[in-house]
Amino acid sequence: MQKEDCFLFGTVFKLHGYKGNVKIFNENYTSVDFSAIEYFLIEQENILVPYFTKKVSPVQPNIILVTFEEIDSEEKAKKLNNKKVY
Repeated sequence: MQKEDCFLFGTVFKLHGYKGNVKIFNENYTSVDFSAIEYFLIEQENILVPYFTKKVSPVQPNIILVTFEEIDSEEKAKKLNNKKVY
């Protein structure tokens, strides 16, 4: 999928705990049905990579807490830090 086909949702800006959870800052305050989110596309080396979600929950109006299926450690989550989310 190309960036032109998506919209920028936000940025992974912080790890949450040591089990791989991350916080995403919703830069545009985009309203989303969190129960309908199956995956996010995260930009890595100019390529959009899908990351499937286990759990997505709002923390504040512009911050969401996300648990990804294959991210189960702090080490794996650190690789997503400061990445753009589509």
